[in-house]
Amino acid sequence: LRAGAALGFGAATGGLVEAASAQSEATGRTASDAATAPSEALPATVATPPSLASPPPTLLEAMRYIGQHIDLRLVLLGCVLTIAGVALALIVPIRSVALLKAAQGGGLTARAVLAVLGLANLQALLRVAGAACLSSAADALKQRLRLSLFRALLAQDLEWARG
Repeated sequence: LRAGAALGFGAATGGLVEAASAQSEATGRTASDAATAPSEALPATVATPPSLASPPPTLLEAMRYIGQHIDLRLVLLGCVLTIAGVALALIVPIRSVALLKAAQGGGLTARAVLAVLGLANLQALLRVAGAACLSSAADALKQRLRLSLFRALLAQDLEWARG
């Protein structure tokens, strides 16, 4: 111990070692026995609060919980608009090929060009509208879940304060 202090390990280390050796002298056990034996001061088990002992929810229960908070109309509208945009994404190249063939044959009209451009713009509009609906539904879900979380935290704090 004194050699450790002389080497510069400091008084704090020496104080810890002295306290451990004093405790082992008082109990009749060596320091290695005290390190491997369970402490009498600590309880054998720590009680788990009943709220934490419940099993985690299943996937079906989680989907039901989220289903209560989702605005289904916005989700369905967003899905329909997105699918319609994808369908138009398949039609636009077909119409473009027909437009190129008409241009090669000399039968290109302004109406045909405007029809293809209108389909391309409609496709972009449908995809953006679908994304906006889905984003709006996600934002509403986020707000509802946040409100639910704050309610649960407030109820937990009030329950803890009562007793």
